[in-house]
Amino acid sequence: MLLRLAPEFRRAMDLSLVLDAEGVPHELRSVGDEQWALIIADEDAARAEAALAAFERENPISRRPAEAPETAAGVATGLVFFLAVVFLQVWTGPVSSQSEWFALGSADAERILGGEWWRALTALTLHADAGHAAGNAVLGGLLLALLVLRLGVGVASVVVLGSGFLGTLCAAELVRRGFTSVGASTAVFGALGAVAAVQALAPDSRRRAWIPAPRPTCCPSLPTSPTMSR
Repeated sequence: MLLRLAPEFRRAMDLSLVLDAEGVPHELRSVGDEQWALIIADEDAARAEAALAAFERENPISRRPAEAPETAAGVATGLVFFLAVVFLQVWTGPVSSQSEWFALGSADAERILGGEWWRALTALTLHADAGHAAGNAVLGGLLLALLVLRLGVGVASVVVLGSGFLGTLCAAELVRRGFTSVGASTAVFGALGAVAAVQALAPDSRRRAWIPAPRPTCCPSLPTSPTMSR
């Protein structure tokens, strides 16, 4: 009998693995474009249905909400981040003891703890040299673009900026004196952590990231009396 019609091969493979774990003989066949059938014997129907129902409750099919940002929004936001970092590097120049930008905006731990908390933000806009700025601009722009696709422009921007700000404050609190830093690296690493967390929490990706399941090049048509297989 036909137990399930799955909309994609990866989902069908997940269901097939559940039946394998339960010891239910079954057959997985293609029945059309993006349609996969799970066939079982009639006497195994109750046991197979119970196993798949439990799996589907814990692993529902994830559907992208209608209001989810499009790829263009992520690309645009990442590009703005990239250009902003590059522009600020050209404007402020490299680190220098004579530079007023670095004197007033670098993340000096003692000054931050002394009340100049804004340095935890302004330090994110300063970079030691062009290489330092370019690395953060490229990686930060890419990670921010990926995060926008999951969280939206507003939330993703707040997460990246907030992680950079809080990370710099924590560093100042831990070191307390004799520590000065510049650069958006804290925000970039915060973006990396956020992307990893969102990916790990997404029900449609946390398992599949570890199970390679490429689509086969061809599949036989569904037979009238399928042969059961384990």
